[in-house]
Amino acid sequence: MESVELNGINFIGFDDYWGRNFNPEKAMNGFDKTKANIALCHNPDVCDLDIWRDYNSWILSGHTHGGQVKPPFLRPPMLPVKNKKYSAGQIELGNGRTLYINRALGHLWQVRFNVRPEITIFELQQT
Repeated sequence: MESVELNGINFIGFDDYWGRNFNPEKAMNGFDKTKANIALCHNPDVCDLDIWRDYNSWILSGHTHGGQVKPPFLRPPMLPVKNKKYSAGQIELGNGRTLYINRALGHLWQVRFNVRPEITIFELQQT
């Protein structure tokens, strides 16, 4: 739970949602609306908490591995999150917030079906 500025981008780090040191209010103390911000939250369920105030930037997450098993044309049947819309990819949350959930390389269960491992590269451009 800390923030650090690198090359003009303020990174805000959240401890694990189910961890002992999870304190989202403390993490959001590093938020400055006048800066470019990226929040790093392992579990995307954090996005549903009432802590974001005027946050209007990207939130990067993981945790779900895309469900690891996804029948064609259906949602993944097993997602380790409360909000089942949080499986993988880019999700517009409203109020200027954008969530990206990476499918990652690892796994919780030693199987993947129709959910390819992923390494995401974002290219930032100054506007």
